[in-house]
Amino acid sequence: KFKDVELINCLSNSPLSILYNEFINNNLDAKQFIILDDDSTITDEFVRAINANEADMELPRIISRTDHVTYYPIEAKKVVTVDRELDPRTSFSIGSGLVIHHSLVEKFHKHNVSLFDENYALYGVDVSIFRRIYQLMDKGERFKIKTSSHLKHSLSRAEGKESPFRIKERLIDVAITTRRYPTLRMHVHLLKRILINLVSFKLDNVSSTIKAYLSGMHPRCKSISSRRRS
Repeated sequence: KFKDVELINCLSNSPLSILYNEFINNNLDAKQFIILDDDSTITDEFVRAINANEADMELPRIISRTDHVTYYPIEAKKVVTVDRELDPRTSFSIGSGLVIHHSLVEKFHKHNVSLFDENYALYGVDVSIFRRIYQLMDKGERFKIKTSSHLKHSLSRAEGKESPFRIKERLIDVAITTRRYPTLRMHVHLLKRILINLVSFKLDNVSSTIKAYLSGMHPRCKSISSRRRS
């Protein structure tokens, strides 16, 4: 279906934020950018939404392949389950399925801001684009975001107990977010998570969380940042 296909096999375990930004910056002549995970199932409806999209972002509804419940997008802390335009001030979703129109890229570049926050490596990367939209709205920028499709996706939150690796990565996400986008609620939430891990004697989790908060970035991002400066 495509005229050209480029396959890039990245073996360096680079942070997703950096990969996403490079993907966009290396293809600035493209009309749209679509991010997909390998555990997402594309629907005909989603393809039609891509072809018809003129909004800054299309956020397909994310339906879990496990329990068939819709989990995203979220608007004003509530799941949206019907086709409609979304409030860009209170909406967010996960990375898989994001349809990013060139108009959104131009608005970010106008303010010299990358789309994804490169202080995140795994969890938090997808939400960072929405946090940056909120910040640009404070500067007077306007955005059009909508949902008019759906796809099915494997969500860890719907599949039972998470692995120790995912638990630690989520803690690092909370720590970075608290440092980079501070609110009282985030500080209280972070403190609770640290205390829970302390009383459970998960000292490695506590150490990783505190280090991430102090540095304000994921350890993998920190190492890449150091190499760039050198």
